[in-house]
Amino acid sequence: MEVWLQELANVGKRLLTLPLFYWFFIFGIIISIKRITIERSMFGIRVFDIFAEMKGTWKVGFSAGGLLSVVMIGAGIVIPFPVILLISTVILIVSLTMRLDFLSAAYTFAISYGLIFSLQEFSLPILPDRWENMIDSVSLTAVGVLMAVILLVESLWMLRLSQKETFPELIAGARGKWIGQHRLKKLGLIPFFVLIPGGAISSFLPWWPLLDIAGSGYGLMVVPLMAGFELRTKGQHPVAAAKKAGTGLFMVALMVSALIIASYWWEWLAFVAIGVAVIGKMLVSMLHRIRDNRRTYFSANDDGLKVLGVIKNSPAAQMGVEVGDQIERVNQRKVTNEDEFYYALQVNRALCKIEVRDSRGEIRFSQRAMYENDPHELGLLFVKENVRRKAASH
Repeated sequence: MEVWLQELANVGKRLLTLPLFYWFFIFGIIISIKRITIERSMFGIRVFDIFAEMKGTWKVGFSAGGLLSVVMIGAGIVIPFPVILLISTVILIVSLTMRLDFLSAAYTFAISYGLIFSLQEFSLPILPDRWENMIDSVSLTAVGVLMAVILLVESLWMLRLSQKETFPELIAGARGKWIGQHRLKKLGLIPFFVLIPGGAISSFLPWWPLLDIAGSGYGLMVVPLMAGFELRTKGQHPVAAAKKAGTGLFMVALMVSALIIASYWWEWLAFVAIGVAVIGKMLVSMLHRIRDNRRTYFSANDDGLKVLGVIKNSPAAQMGVEVGDQIERVNQRKVTNEDEFYYALQVNRALCKIEVRDSRGEIRFSQRAMYENDPHELGLLFVKENVRRKAASH
């Protein structure tokens, strides 16, 4: 017990030696600031707070990390520090593209697999001999377990996405008019405990299958791996698009998991799992683009005014208006554009009554008293006819 308590005390110190732990928060700030700048250029207001990209990821990420810790430690799976450092470095370098879709475990672990396999086959003079021995001894199946779990986490992030967590944007349509789209993206951390050679823990029970790598001592380390996803949709409701893509990725993750389990007996299946992960992820993205190009969901029409976004805690949010709703009447007046919407609001400055058709095609009515400090647009975002030039270049 004393040995385990000693190792747990060292966990925090080892965590602080990993650059990915610091970079996660720095990277989160950078992508948030970039997104807020775009929101201000398109809508003249900040739509979401900083770190909104991380919202809703902590519960799934930490739960998966806890489960992964139990599996890794309970099975006595050891991953040497050089391998952890290599995977973390790959994730950090890939993140420099500022593309969250590239941070999928399908891509980052495919690169890591290739590097680990190359280092196992070919000697690199600049590496210490001890590191080379550790890399030679690591099981590709153990690394594959990490990839499979993180792919499952990514799919759950997609499936849990709500209409309050997608980011509205304006883009130029094929006919030169502005249309709306939503960017679906999340950035999260999956922290888990892993056994590394060089600590004080040893195999104290005969059935505990610790591997003999670089001596008989092992230590505990918290490894914070970063992952994310990013999709754009203009032809579907953002939540519907996330559900379809998330379901596809979930099926890919299950196939990868089955192959990784089988690779315990036939290690060559670990390479098959990598191929399935990369091809499956690319196929999910391709099918999403095909579905998305069939029509335009957020565009002007003669039936009503489609809601592109709703500001948090705004009057519209309090009235239950959601992204994808179509406002057809305001104060008994039919509206098809922003000018008609704002004019109809002035008909009754004390009370606002709206008729809304939701994404299922059902009509509902909502009303709210109007106050002096309420925003004149109720906190709603629509597809605008005039957008700043800066937004057009995005």
